[in-house]
Amino acid sequence: MAKARSRIVTGAGGGSDEEMLVRLFRVLTDEQFDYWIACLNRAVAAMGGRPDTFTRDDRQKTISYWYLLMFLLESYAARENPFGVRKGETWLSDGLLSMSALSRHFRDRYKEETIRRYVFDLKQCGLIALDGRGAEATLRLSAPAILALADTIRQWVTTFRDVDRRISKLRVF
Repeated sequence: MAKARSRIVTGAGGGSDEEMLVRLFRVLTDEQFDYWIACLNRAVAAMGGRPDTFTRDDRQKTISYWYLLMFLLESYAARENPFGVRKGETWLSDGLLSMSALSRHFRDRYKEETIRRYVFDLKQCGLIALDGRGAEATLRLSAPAILALADTIRQWVTTFRDVDRRISKLRVF
């Protein structure tokens, strides 16, 4: 992979600068979701689950989890600093929002039963908790889930900052 990545980054093999940039984004995005899966698995393991719960075969599902969890993280970040969570912490946040609020937010993206299934999956892994039942049940995030999201954000910022430097050198924009 390193050899292929090097060829993509340096432009070896021909193609325009624009083609190289598009390919770079495609490959880096793919790699970043691999990083997300690794962070998600660390969070599951920290909560007592199997450290290899998710694989590359689960990519589409874990991307959907990303959106749900990020929305919860945004709610958490309105009150607390998600970047202050440390490895080894296993607490649960205060209640963030209700299932009905989550469903309303994602109604254009997912069916309500899909959201319930994803929430159940995340709950089974210990990444979130539900207080109560039904539409008014309140969602809470686990510290390992918050850390997984924060670590992924840090990784993406670092990676795409490097892409920005490369774009400047290429003068594509």
